[in-house]
Amino acid sequence: MPDTNAFLTTIPVRWSDFDQYGHVNNLAYLEYAQEARVAFARASVDGGTGNPGTVVRHMEVDYLRALLPDTREVLVETEIIAMGNTSYTIRQAVKDEHGHIAAMLTTVMVMFDLEKARAMELTPTVRKTLGRFASPELTVGNGGRDDADGADGADAGDGRA
Repeated sequence: MPDTNAFLTTIPVRWSDFDQYGHVNNLAYLEYAQEARVAFARASVDGGTGNPGTVVRHMEVDYLRALLPDTREVLVETEIIAMGNTSYTIRQAVKDEHGHIAAMLTTVMVMFDLEKARAMELTPTVRKTLGRFASPELTVGNGGRDDADGADGADAGDGRA
């Protein structure tokens, strides 16, 4: 990723993350990304209060290189690449200790009212907070609004994310 305002999370690699082939198992990458998303949500969207919450609606992952036994920790860079009415999309780069990108994840997150069990709109305050972690293409592109991502129409009415 180019220079960004990405949210940075360092995560230790556990012995149990390695598989029989001597590299980090593919599921561990998802756990690293999840830990970073939780830290990101606590630091930005929900402030640790738990309501509103955020839920994963969609996730894609590209595995680019193996994390080998000399890896003691990974750095996860989290940045916002799109915002819709009730959702935002993040891109995460999982990097090894040498700065090599091992995996790229793209995740659509939905703002969710946990008490009412339904999606809720991104407030101006949330948009401003998320904007601090916006990727260069978002800040230069469409001004932070991406209503064509398909996530908002699908999650707004049925209460599922």
